[in-house]
Amino acid sequence: MSCPGCHPQTYLGIRSPGTLLASVIYEVTKTSAVNCAACSERARQMNEWGWIGCWQNRDIIIQWMVEEARNLGHKVDDNSVRDLLFAAIKDRLS
Repeated sequence: MSCPGCHPQTYLGIRSPGTLLASVIYEVTKTSAVNCAACSERARQMNEWGWIGCWQNRDIIIQWMVEEARNLGHKVDDNSVRDLLFAAIKDRLS
């Protein structure tokens, strides 16, 4: 399923991290980052960081995800988001 407004950027066939995360969030929530200025900016920042930069900044990314989930009324903590993020990465890489 594609994410409206998400433009897949690939490197060796793998999407850029921000674009990939935006598409996964869209698949789960049916909400596009295009409709959220902060989300679009964060996806752009992740793409700029690249895969290694995102790994180095994973705690920031997890905080962003916790913040947005709480804004939507979900009760989450850093550990549950970290576990979900790592599970999604593992799933995408397998």
